[in-house]
Amino acid sequence: MQGQNAGRAPLSLKDRMTREILDHVQPTHFITLSLCQGRMIIGEHGLKCWVRGDDVIYQRVHEGFMQSLSKRLTPRVAWDRHRPILPSLSAIEGDGRAQRNHLHLLIAKPDGVSEERFRMAVCGVAEGNPWIMNGEYAVDIKNIADDREANRKAYYTLKRGVERICI
Repeated sequence: MQGQNAGRAPLSLKDRMTREILDHVQPTHFITLSLCQGRMIIGEHGLKCWVRGDDVIYQRVHEGFMQSLSKRLTPRVAWDRHRPILPSLSAIEGDGRAQRNHLHLLIAKPDGVSEERFRMAVCGVAEGNPWIMNGEYAVDIKNIADDREANRKAYYTLKRGVERICI
């Protein structure tokens, strides 16, 4: 029997993962968030401590960012009842030395939300997060034009493997 993939080489693990990501997220936007490499934390008794960012902190940044963004873009009644989180996938990239740490996000904009409102919400949530840098280059939002571009962005997000992926 000849199957659909007869005569073709089997898909690599990375290709299969890319397809799964696209099916799960159905991304409309590719967002890059520049992360702080470290920051000063002031304790309850006024003690100051310098904390360096790591993958655990950056995964929490992704979770908090997605929760805050979802809350801003979801009608209040739906949020109060179900707390739906927008479909997304993020990869932490950078080593904190030669390359600054940053997040690459594939995200699906809700259908009922305008492009302007979506972009303002992304920037507003990023501005309120102490681990996301401020300034002109802190947030980069790009529309994904078609399925081919979505495939390239998902493949790019997986370029370093799955160790630093946040879902």
